[in-house]
Amino acid sequence: MKHSYIRMAALGSIAAGALMVGTVGIASAAPTNNFSITTLTTDNDYAAATESEGDDDNGPIAITSTHVLWNSEDGVEAYAIADLSNPTVTDVGEDDGEHMFTNIKTATAHYLIGTEVDSTAVITGIGSIDDDGTSSSAAVIDLSEDIVISTAGNGADIDLCNLLGSGYGHLVIWDYCVGKMWNIDLPSGTVTVTEGVNTSADLQGVPTNDYYEGTEWFNQFGVVEHVDGEYSMVVSREDESGNDPVAVARFAITDPAGTVEDILALTGAPDFWEFAVNVEAELWCTHIEGGWDDVDSDDNLGDEPTICADATFSVADYLPSTGANSMFLVVTGLLLVAGGALALVRRPRIA
Repeated sequence: MKHSYIRMAALGSIAAGALMVGTVGIASAAPTNNFSITTLTTDNDYAAATESEGDDDNGPIAITSTHVLWNSEDGVEAYAIADLSNPTVTDVGEDDGEHMFTNIKTATAHYLIGTEVDSTAVITGIGSIDDDGTSSSAAVIDLSEDIVISTAGNGADIDLCNLLGSGYGHLVIWDYCVGKMWNIDLPSGTVTVTEGVNTSADLQGVPTNDYYEGTEWFNQFGVVEHVDGEYSMVVSREDESGNDPVAVARFAITDPAGTVEDILALTGAPDFWEFAVNVEAELWCTHIEGGWDDVDSDDNLGDEPTICADATFSVADYLPSTGANSMFLVVTGLLLVAGGALALVRRPRIA
């Protein structure tokens, strides 16, 4: 059974051992917009060589209002969004860029802050990167609770279980091995955890193969969609053998129907595991080792081109049918209170 919860502070002194049933208003981490990708195309594609500027591929890509940012072993590279011109290896280090993502709503770049010990990563905050990639800040957003993810896979056939999705005013981490989703509201940092969501066993083609050689924490970096309370992750879909990406696809995270829908077929894109979008520019960009047969602009650009092309999106306001507004939601459930401290609130997942 799917359920979500938000950890809360104490609500004052209540007699020890009291059991209360009712509703409580709390700050919401639910997105206030519906957002989805309508089309990803190879129309009007343009590309730039990156291998000579920043060495090997080592992480995600982000798009700000002015630049495309990509992480290499030399650090974050920045390219003018209009034509990928003037590539520059910035002062933002490889470690910050390794967990970089885009707030699609504001067209800004950020990165996760945390530590990893014994195959467990603990994420505690979010830093920011300048639009042109020139510098990064220390933690400017503290998460409402730490996010703890395993980096050891499922102990069998999957080496890494986590996908990172940039969202429209939020960010999602999806562990498709155990069926758990963390939704992080931006800019508040409020974390909502939803358990019992779909797993790779429910969705054929989820990119589980370590062939993609993602970072230490995430197997792929894509885009998360939110439509009427349901979440989907857009990343590449593997072929039946689990060896090669054959499409950019939409994987239902929370819909029990477990749908998989292709958005763009991929031909000859052997190392597709990261992309980002910009709504205002109607653009999407990716970085592919080995080039991409479906586009011409990357010809003669070496083994690691960054490629951008046309895309369209759907954005609309969202208000849950429960009557919750953009600032509050109503939580209904059993509140177990001991010594005046509220330990945990659980609620059914809002449909």
